[in-house]
Amino acid sequence: GGNVIINEKAIVAGDLFATGGEFTILGSINGQVKIYSDLLTINSTMIGNVEINASDKLFIGSKAVFGNTAKYKSSQEAQVENGATLAGLQFEKFSENEGARKHKSGVIAGILTLGFVIKLLAVIIAALVMHKLFRHSSQAAIQNLGNHFWMNVLIGLVATIVTPIMVALLMLSVIGFYIGLLLLVIWLLFILASFLLGTVFIGSWLIKLLGKKPELTIDWQAIVIGVVVVGIVSLIPFVGFLITLILLLAGMGTLVRKFHLKMKNDQGGGVVVVEEVK
Repeated sequence: GGNVIINEKAIVAGDLFATGGEFTILGSINGQVKIYSDLLTINSTMIGNVEINASDKLFIGSKAVFGNTAKYKSSQEAQVENGATLAGLQFEKFSENEGARKHKSGVIAGILTLGFVIKLLAVIIAALVMHKLFRHSSQAAIQNLGNHFWMNVLIGLVATIVTPIMVALLMLSVIGFYIGLLLLVIWLLFILASFLLGTVFIGSWLIKLLGKKPELTIDWQAIVIGVVVVGIVSLIPFVGFLITLILLLAGMGTLVRKFHLKMKNDQGGGVVVVEEVK
């Protein structure tokens, strides 16, 4: 975490492996300790072996007790209060190369974090615009997605796989080149809209789950919650990708069904087909 505190009443019965920007340990640690931190404060008893990487500074309070082997690496020596039991605490200074690597890592981490935040804002804005332009259609699509979720996932999977094959065949036929190109553009737009739809669905579903709304509805809260939750979940290796893919397929299936219904209405000579929403 960015700022982590183990208070004086806390006891870690086993080992402690931790990393944080600013770390404060006031409670006892009974096992081994390994910590990576920028700014670290220790004012407690540590019974086991201790290994510390405090890149900026290590502060050791008067109540600190190191029982076994203890060593730390930092850019400067620790600030130690009188009364601390160090038990031969070993100090190793970061080399210039390590400092440069840490600075570079910090810059890269900052850029990635900024990029992640910008991506979330971009998706939120896109979802808000989509809802503003297609308010009634998007509301109906969300309800359809929720009522027939797994059926929509199946339809979306078929559409996602089959459409590129059809596009390739049409373009290779030369005669169907422009039809294939048009189909490709529609498919790409559906991919984008499907992701937005699936993301907003999560926000609507969470709000309904928490009892704030009787049914699935779209508003700015649902959009923001959905985008943030899906954005965070997508960072989880494999699981995040799988969940995001399922939501995209569910959105794709919903849009394909709506598109097919619209085509049937247009071909019906004015006969309006009403889809039942349960």
